[in-house]
Amino acid sequence: MAAKTTPHSYTLEKRAAAQPLYFVKVGTYHYRDNARKEALAADYPLQIIRTRDYYSLVSEPFHEKNGAKVMLQKLRKKYHDAYIITLYRQKSTTKQKRLPRQKSVPQTKRPLSLFSRAIQLYRHNSLEEALVLFDRILIEEPENDYARNYYAKTLMKLGFYDDAEREFQKVHDTALKNESCRYLRQIAIHRSKAPYKSWFAVGLGYDDNINLTTDKNTTQYGPYLLQNDTHKTKSSYATAAFALSHTKKVKDLTLYTTLYSYNELLHSATGNNLNFFDLSTSLIKKYHRFSLVAPVGANIAWLDGKQVSRNIYTAPAILYQASRHLQLKTSLLLNDNHTAFAKNRDYLLIGGGAGIRYKKERWQASADTGIQRYDAKEHIRYDIAKNLFQGRLSAGYNFKKQYRLALVMGYEAHRFTRRDPVMGYKRRDTKSYYALSLTRNINPKKSVTATYRYTDNRSNINTYSYTKNNYTLTYKQHF
Repeated sequence: MAAKTTPHSYTLEKRAAAQPLYFVKVGTYHYRDNARKEALAADYPLQIIRTRDYYSLVSEPFHEKNGAKVMLQKLRKKYHDAYIITLYRQKSTTKQKRLPRQKSVPQTKRPLSLFSRAIQLYRHNSLEEALVLFDRILIEEPENDYARNYYAKTLMKLGFYDDAEREFQKVHDTALKNESCRYLRQIAIHRSKAPYKSWFAVGLGYDDNINLTTDKNTTQYGPYLLQNDTHKTKSSYATAAFALSHTKKVKDLTLYTTLYSYNELLHSATGNNLNFFDLSTSLIKKYHRFSLVAPVGANIAWLDGKQVSRNIYTAPAILYQASRHLQLKTSLLLNDNHTAFAKNRDYLLIGGGAGIRYKKERWQASADTGIQRYDAKEHIRYDIAKNLFQGRLSAGYNFKKQYRLALVMGYEAHRFTRRDPVMGYKRRDTKSYYALSLTRNINPKKSVTATYRYTDNRSNINTYSYTKNNYTLTYKQHF
């Protein structure tokens, strides 16, 4: 198979009225003889194209990008670093009739440098074109650490993790050390990713109000005077939780399936052993900065071995990556509940919400708000039908590499839509809570978390008012 050198008839820059041509590029060589040997050994016809002071191996040109993508899949079986580049035909070099000389018009904009154009392409996610320019810069300026750093980041985004790691290592001992370390850690994390992931957690807890009853010894409920035994609402207990997830990626779609189980056991107060099981599947579709997440799931809860409820739900959401650190979210929630614990407590739930996420280096913060409507399937259930308004703030900080401190604060307003038959008016609850947790990472797969949570529920019907303190200590193991 003869290897030919294509004349220098292509350019990286777009020309007026020029049609783009798509090539699959498989290498860069300082010397033509090296490029020729590789082209002769290839299983597919490759031509040598010269760009300034170096040579590249490229496929035959394609007028449509889909054709180049088919060739890319074939070539990647042997050349793992192959990628698509876009070139344009140069204008004809035939001599034209000389026109009368005109006065020069001062330029309003200076032409972008090669490095600036490469950065611009990188930021607009034109990664293949950016890679060509960074490649070209490094041939001419092999000591340009900033270009090499961007070259490595582009390789990483394209999925060439081995090549990206080698390039990051080259700038590891420069002023870009901190940034290269961060990306090297990301590459290590990516390599540790497997289709299946799981974790197991065990913990101990203490709850001073398991049944969510008033902390007073007696309370008035209409004409009735009720007596409470507050000691029976206090209990220490053990917990066990397990999760198994599977990720399946097909082109630009991701299918994420999770099985989750939570159990409370060994209560010192009898009659409160709880088991919860949830199975959900989420389809994630990305389009530029937007992501569509469409989860569907079902869960079942048991109390003392008896099934108390089951739910079927979906919670579609749209995510928008506003910047590198900021993400916006809007979502809906639909839930069909069946409760076996008490007769006729089934309900339908519909809701929606919005949120914002911020993450930068060691800091993470989020704010969420939402509204939900509960409609009891049995019309006599005055204690089910309600509107719920809620807001939530959270913040976290990682320090000394092994520790994470997190704070969560929330507010809920429960507005029941039907009258309480005993009191003669509608119930209105206002709940506020906060939780403080400290996590110690023993190693990348093991951690211990201590959490304190306080809840204060105030109601216009005194028997529904309560306060609650909960303490937990949890050990978590990832596999």
